[in-house]
Amino acid sequence: GEPWLAAKQLPVSQWPADMPGWTRAAPHGDRRTEVGMVGMDADPAAVRRALRRALVTRAELEQGVWGKHEGRYWWLLGASAMASANPATPQ
Repeated sequence: GEPWLAAKQLPVSQWPADMPGWTRAAPHGDRRTEVGMVGMDADPAAVRRALRRALVTRAELEQGVWGKHEGRYWWLLGASAMASANPATPQ
């Protein structure tokens, strides 16, 4: 899709008039990520609770906790991604 307007560093005054109001005042502009899920017999409230627990809090973000885990989960992407992240790792 199209890049986010905030990522283009386009002034808010030049954004299209039909942009949602929250995007103009949000710290990250029009940037957002959405998750869609399909589940058989899933408990929507339980899924929401689990996702809320997984969010990084403002305090964690300000303390720099976010990002310290980078590089630890390359195995999820497969052996070739692990090798590029850590060339000393045998495949």
